[in-house]
Amino acid sequence: VYLSMFVWEINVTGGGNVSTGEILRTLEELGFGVGTFGPEVDTEILSNKALTRLTELSYLAVNIHGCRAEVIVRELKKPPEKITNFEPPKPTFRQFSSSVPLTYTAKRYSGEEFTKNAVVFGKFRVNLYFSAGNYPASCDIIEDRKRLELFGYSFPLSWVRVTVRQWEPEAGRISPESAEFELKSRLSSEPLEVISEVYSAEQSGDILTLTRSVEIYE
Repeated sequence: VYLSMFVWEINVTGGGNVSTGEILRTLEELGFGVGTFGPEVDTEILSNKALTRLTELSYLAVNIHGCRAEVIVRELKKPPEKITNFEPPKPTFRQFSSSVPLTYTAKRYSGEEFTKNAVVFGKFRVNLYFSAGNYPASCDIIEDRKRLELFGYSFPLSWVRVTVRQWEPEAGRISPESAEFELKSRLSSEPLEVISEVYSAEQSGDILTLTRSVEIYE
């Protein structure tokens, strides 16, 4: 019982860059080490004296539990270094351009359409019509395929319905105001820290070009 009142084991936790050996040597210099009589130790005074010597630590506490002592330390956090060569961001000038044609080709449907059917079994297709299925370019082809299902099971057999719609090309035109509004939406979508900006439009033939000139911080 008498021997259990002496410190026979010392554990150090949380030293960081300060080594355990340096902490134990400092405590020994202050009269605390293996073999020290525990009831005579004032842990608060011991901790404060150790902190004055270990300047790289912000916290040190000594806890004695019978013949075992626990030393808990925290490393001192250094303040961040001040930036001495800081220079404010300088403004710079940049330009962005985008173009769009004012004329385009639209589709005018004639109202004529016809349907054809086919059957697909696995990778084999059987057309239920006599033509080869080659259609002119002025046709929209819509294919609807339905697979055979029975009692919750899906079979490799599909019914294909092909709808062919005929159309004729028709010239269309966009107003310069609408084209400029669309181009401005494109150019302004890029996120920038803008100081000032100017838009300028230029038309060459049926091509409208919008230029965005901005002054930004890099």
